[in-house]
Amino acid sequence: MMLIPTVPAKEFEKFGFKKCKGMQKDTECYYLCVARGSKMLFVSNVYFGVNDWIKDDPRIHKNANCRYSDKRDYLDIVYELIKEGMLKSSFEKEVKSMKNDEYNLSHIYDEVTRLHMTYKPDWRIGQFWNVFRTWLDGYKHINIHYLEDNELLEYLKEMCGEKSVNG
Repeated sequence: MMLIPTVPAKEFEKFGFKKCKGMQKDTECYYLCVARGSKMLFVSNVYFGVNDWIKDDPRIHKNANCRYSDKRDYLDIVYELIKEGMLKSSFEKEVKSMKNDEYNLSHIYDEVTRLHMTYKPDWRIGQFWNVFRTWLDGYKHINIHYLEDNELLEYLKEMCGEKSVNG
């Protein structure tokens, strides 16, 4: 799973992150060294990563000796960042961008196929969809683009004579 920042990288300074050394001034990247487990958390405006603490990394200080004693390991810190809403799963973004899951799409296509084969089996698929779109525009004054999938199925059933949307 990949985590991505939900806030500008600069906001991670609140959690002790320091600006990376040796980077261009306009580059927003920050790091936090975690002594317990020798890890380095790295964040930019679009990326969050957990790396092993490499002594010769030019972006960070050399030794894994922090000025303060912290009992947390990197997972504790990552958890806090997620809890504070500063990180989220990239998978979450993908799921939210998908309108339907596979099951719903399969169900919808199965139902459309059933309606097509039951009521208009002699129509080609393009003809079926074109007549439906024309029927929606002409009789219902509805643009197919704005219909939710369940609404599309209800109107398709009505066009085929199986059921009326209005009762």
